[in-house]
Amino acid sequence: QERIDWQRVAKMRDNGIRLQFAFIKATEGEKLVDPYFSRNWQLSRENGLLRGAYHYFSPSVAAPVQARLFLQTVDFSQGDFPAVLDGE
Repeated sequence: QERIDWQRVAKMRDNGIRLQFAFIKATEGEKLVDPYFSRNWQLSRENGLLRGAYHYFSPSVAAPVQARLFLQTVDFSQGDFPAVLDGE
């Protein structure tokens, strides 16, 4: 998801309605942690957005291994959305 300008995102409006939340990619497969996740996770909250994190599922890797990576990566706080699994 690269480097997101969260201040700009927080100011975005569509017909006067503010963007209120974002889902941020945290992990993928067995080993990949999105290099921008920590930054995006922190700055989305600092700029007033509700946030959620997701894991991009790899069918060739055991589910418990992927779940462990995700849970070790994401530090959920009260008010965050529940974890999301992206399976395509």
